[in-house]
Amino acid sequence: MHFSATQLTMPIDVWFYKYQKLTPEQRQAIPGGFAMYGGGAVGNGVAEHFDPDAVAKAEQRFSRAATFAGALAKLKERPPRDYNDRLKNKDTVERERVVETADAVLANAIKAITTVVGAWPCEAERPVQVMFKGCAIPVIGYIDIYVPDPSIIIELKTVWDNAHTGTKQGWMGKKLPSAPRANHIDQGSIYYKALVDEGLSPELVFVYASKDGAVTFKSSDCPQLSEERLMQALQRMRIQAVVRDN
Repeated sequence: MHFSATQLTMPIDVWFYKYQKLTPEQRQAIPGGFAMYGGGAVGNGVAEHFDPDAVAKAEQRFSRAATFAGALAKLKERPPRDYNDRLKNKDTVERERVVETADAVLANAIKAITTVVGAWPCEAERPVQVMFKGCAIPVIGYIDIYVPDPSIIIELKTVWDNAHTGTKQGWMGKKLPSAPRANHIDQGSIYYKALVDEGLSPELVFVYASKDGAVTFKSSDCPQLSEERLMQALQRMRIQAVVRDN
């Protein structure tokens, strides 16, 4: 058994239901939004670009195709959630927007990450593990893109257009964030601690990419990613791990 960084940022009641009541098969059967699936497709494309071994490693880990083209093709075939008409219409519009803009989001993500990594060799989905004091269960995660020398953690987040009934086209563009989001910082603190525990001095970088461009935040110059803020985030994550373990 293990925790993931994402699990530790969930509300405790949601986590309890999904991870204590449901089986893994039942969890996997819960449909998500198309922004999530689009993010997965772009993540595949970024991994393919920066790590030649990424596809084989991901297919071994997930037992399914792990390419950008494959994920996008599967997304096109995925039906909208039909719990009610409003959600069905929302998913239909957002699926269309993801399909139409995924290539642009991927291109902007690759361009932004290339600016960070230069020509250094990279590793996609680098595994890490953290043990917290007072918690017997490890927290396991996978860094999106890792540059070994110098030690750079790159986490990719994607930003997609939203369905919006108040616009003529039925959707509205979503702006790139002006700072890293709190839950992303909490997740990133896990990867940061894992590499510090390995004796490294990593830089943590978040790249947010949309169809219109990308924005990058680095721990070397972003106040929200200072070592003090990361230690505060790590303490929040430790508390969440201890609560779930007990």
